[in-house]
Amino acid sequence: MAIAGIVWSSVFIITALVSGQNSPSWVTIRWTLTIGILSAFANYLLIFSMRKLEAGVATTIYRLNLAFAAIIAFIIFAEPVNFMKVCGLFLACLSVFCFVQHQQKIVSGGVWLMLFIVLIGSLMRAVYGISYKIALDRNVQYLWFLSGPGLGWTVLGTITALKSGNLKIPVSNIKRGTITGFLLCGLVYFFAKALEYGQASIIIPVSQMGFVVTALLAWLFLGEKFTARKVIGLSFACLCIAFLSQSG
Repeated sequence: MAIAGIVWSSVFIITALVSGQNSPSWVTIRWTLTIGILSAFANYLLIFSMRKLEAGVATTIYRLNLAFAAIIAFIIFAEPVNFMKVCGLFLACLSVFCFVQHQQKIVSGGVWLMLFIVLIGSLMRAVYGISYKIALDRNVQYLWFLSGPGLGWTVLGTITALKSGNLKIPVSNIKRGTITGFLLCGLVYFFAKALEYGQASIIIPVSQMGFVVTALLAWLFLGEKFTARKVIGLSFACLCIAFLSQSG
């Protein structure tokens, strides 16, 4: 987490300095720190929940932060409410319900606590996405702003490593962290660009489709099973995104 954060923040900070943005404004600093904290804690809660939850289930519930984001967008931005959006939110709730039933069948205890934790992480991720929209509307310095999540990951990852007492970083972790950092740079750059021109309640849902790939990879490499409830939950999640993405 820390290695990816260092690469992530360094790319945008260096780019900002090279492009002549020598120092960020106070508005930029405030919003950069905000999204940095939200991103780091949201992802940490997701990882923590996987102690009990399957990777495919945890990431899907986490990615359904789009339901929280749509509700917040309705309130803050007065974005239009229509039948498609309401159906999308209902499908998100059905998806989570199916995953609860699936996990209770395969895990003896602690499911509800971990579900609560990943839902808190999902809510924080939704607030993170909405904060992007608000910050961009307030004309923050773009490149400095995009370094925020990386800074948050660097700090929280370092604290976690210090707390565990394991400061030795394998070369393989450095390689994976570096690649992850560069990939995340592209992700946040295009996500922010999309939010500049589109509705948050549509852009955020479309950006969450990665959970389908995660579920398939978890089945291939981690041996996670596809039960009827899990397949139905994934189907509801896909339909949720389809409804929300077509609701504009």
